Formats: sequence, C-alpha cells, structure tokens
Amino acid sequence: MGGIVTSRSLKVAGDRMIGDIMQFVRDEFRLAIGEPTAEDIKVLIGSAVPMDGKMELAIRGRDLASGLPREVVMKNHQVRTALIKSLKSITEAIREVIEVSPPELVGDILKNGIYFSGGGSLLRGIDTLVERELGVKTSVVPDPLTCVMRGIGAIIEEFDRYRHVLDNPLRPREIKL
Repeated sequence: MGGIVTSRSLKVAGDRMIGDIMQFVRDEFRLAIGEPTAEDIKVLIGSAVPMDGKMELAIRGRDLASGLPREVVMKNHQVRTALIKSLKSITEAIREVIEVSPPELVGDILKNGIYFSGGGSLLRGIDTLVERELGVKTSVVPDPLTCVMRGIGAIIEEFDRYRHVLDNPLRPREIKL
C-alpha cells in the first residue's frame, strides 16, 4: 500500500522485560538484583515458550531482609512466569493491529507472515509464541539488532526512490487502549 496503514506502539521491549525479571526476583526470592543480572537471566535462560531441557542460573543479589549478599538458583520456567505479562501485551497488540487492518493487508500478512526485529526478538521462542497465539507464520529477521539501521541506510542511499514514504502526510490508524 506504499506506506504505514496501521500502527501500534508499545513500551514493552527488552527494558520492560528486564524490569519484570527484577520485580519477580524481588517478589519470589526477596532478593534485589541489578539490570545487568536481569539481562543475563533473560539472555541465558529466558524464553517465551517452554524449551527442551531444563535451564537454571545461579544469581546473586542483596537479601531484602538482612541486606547481605545471597545466591539463589533461578529456573527457566520462572523467567517465563516473570515475562508473561509483557509477552501477553505484545501478542495482544499484534492481534489488535491485525483486527483493524484492511482485509487485503491481512491477506498479505497471512501469506508473508510477521517479522520480528530489535533486541526483544532475541528472546528464545518469541516467534513460536506469536505464531501459536495468532495462527500466522512468524520469523525473526536476520541480524535483528541492526536491521532497522541498515534499512535507514538503504533509504538514505536511494532517498528519491523512498521520499514518498517519508513525506506521506497521512497518519496511520492508531489503536488507543
């Protein structure tokens, strides 16, 4: 259709997921951890769907009762529990965008699938979760951390070809919650 037809912006991504993990560890283990530890948990044992094999990670933080250092073992199913609210927000937002999209665009989505990019797409199984929840083929793009910048570079290199997309005064339909 030559531009953005519908859009939905969420403040749910890697940072929110890290916050979810930090809060879960605080509530479940009564342990305060920092963002780097939560990021390690997400990357090393986090997943959006159950994976083959059990994974666990020893994490260290400050015991909230005593104020002293303490170590606990966190399992991969606990990370999924911590992330469930954020993952639900993502799948619901995708569903809402599809529901308000024109039928011909929905047909294209069903034919071509959904593509994930950005750091949040590196969470194991996020594509599987969305595909299972929405019934649409879902994939993570190659090199999801840099694909947006590479796309902008391609636009800059052929600016005249893509000017109509960038100068489009029409705003996409935005879903309000």
